[in-house]
Amino acid sequence: MKNDILQVLTRFHREVFLPDVQRIVDETVEKSVGALRNDMNSHFDGMYVRFDRLESEYQALRSWLGRLDERLARVESEVQSLNARMGRVELELQFVKSHLIALEMRVTDIEKKIDRLATESELIGIRQQIVILNDRIAALETRH
Repeated sequence: MKNDILQVLTRFHREVFLPDVQRIVDETVEKSVGALRNDMNSHFDGMYVRFDRLESEYQALRSWLGRLDERLARVESEVQSLNARMGRVELELQFVKSHLIALEMRVTDIEKKIDRLATESELIGIRQQIVILNDRIAALETRH
């Protein structure tokens, strides 16, 4: 009899009570876990949207940086070209300066020569006037 009751209780437990408790526990767990799962999934969906946006921004920045690198390379090339041209201009400027100094020295020499020539031509004019005056004096002396 005790054995029969134990068997009946075990059978009742296994067939009625246990499935009922499992169903209640499963429903409760499913409700709380399901809500948690849904909440987590919505958070993950939000994170995926943000990751997609960040990935798009990353690609845009990467593209922009590539264009910036290309422009920088062109600018560096132009700067090198300008430096080379500047070196040639500086050499030409030195050449022009040296020729300008030589020309200034020649102009100074020419001015000195002109001054001497002016003085000589003035002397020639004065000598001619002296000759004329001497001729007049001689003519006046012969008249008296």
